[in-house]
Amino acid sequence: MVAAVDYLKGHDKMWVEADFENASGIGITVTEGEIKNIVSAYMSTNKDKILEEKYLAVPLALKEMAANPYLKWADPRLRAEIVNKEFEDLLGPKDKQPAAPAKKKKVPPHRGMG
Repeated sequence: MVAAVDYLKGHDKMWVEADFENASGIGITVTEGEIKNIVSAYMSTNKDKILEEKYLAVPLALKEMAANPYLKWADPRLRAEIVNKEFEDLLGPKDKQPAAPAKKKKVPPHRGMG
């Protein structure tokens, strides 16, 4: 919807229906299999980073999938569901993950009276 409005803003006097449809995703169908393939490729390419960051890497993965020129037309709930499933397949259940290490507070040096 946003893409359609953006197209119209830039073409208020003259626009081409085919260009409008392409810009707004009309007629584009993204299948579950296509989403899985793209997410799987992302997971493979970023595996080391994901293994290091664990579930903290999910928001970036979701953002990158939403920004993908093709996947932006996919059902966002299905896209997120597939990303989350891929993370769980790689990392195991989220609730079984070790807690993130606690950040240490910097303690000022002790100044004795003397």
